[in-house]
Amino acid sequence: STIYELSASLEWSVENEKREGSNDVWSQANHPLTMPVLRFSAIMWALLIALVSTSVNPEPPESLNLFSGVDKIGHFMAYLILSWLIGVAWLGPMTRFLKPIAGFVAFGSASYGMLLEVIQLVFFPGRLFEWADQIANTCGAFAGILIFLYIYPSVQRGGK
Repeated sequence: STIYELSASLEWSVENEKREGSNDVWSQANHPLTMPVLRFSAIMWALLIALVSTSVNPEPPESLNLFSGVDKIGHFMAYLILSWLIGVAWLGPMTRFLKPIAGFVAFGSASYGMLLEVIQLVFFPGRLFEWADQIANTCGAFAGILIFLYIYPSVQRGGK
């Protein structure tokens, strides 16, 4: 099965190189291995967020604490990337109902952030639920899906 997938992937690459304009970045979106890799990446990113959110040390390292609120940027970026990855991996192939479902993805990512904040409070002594963290998580989740929705039409048109 794995050899067959690799063979199909290489065959696709050869065919793709023959087509005009195949060296642009968006032509790679149709590669047969792209969606599983993106989905795996989204799942791993969500697990990494959970791991970092439930780590014993609630404060960022002193070397990263450049100014007050620097951790909020981390929250924002973590959920931006999560929503964007989910959008690309699961919504990318969709054409119908894309925007309403994208809203559910953003809401789901923000809810995941809320769940992790509650888990921190209940199960990890010394960790607190912070509304500012949740606001950063929510803003990041919606920003990630908005970036996806802005870029996605360009991908469908072949990067034009």
